[in-house]
Amino acid sequence: MLFKVYRLRRAGRRLDWRCVANEVPHVGELISHVVTSRGRQYNAVSLRPVASPARASAIPDLYEPSLLGVSTLALRLRGYERLDDPDGVRAVLQEWHCELP
Repeated sequence: MLFKVYRLRRAGRRLDWRCVANEVPHVGELISHVVTSRGRQYNAVSLRPVASPARASAIPDLYEPSLLGVSTLALRLRGYERLDDPDGVRAVLQEWHCELP
């Protein structure tokens, strides 16, 4: 199923809805999977682009996602994304607003 995904946070900080609505959404299929890292397993959600399924997603995966809400045409997920900084790698809070196109 295709979704338009809007990222609601930048580097862990909540964005104003006007800023979110003015950005171009990422369109693709939501795929849930399990990631193994250092002997531990984590649930994750990826957005697979429709135009090129072999290509990597334009947005980072959402780790340990939780469902915040569901409506007729949308759902909202919250989890953690990997952020690569000059200081190293860290996890920041991220939310996705997912709508049917």
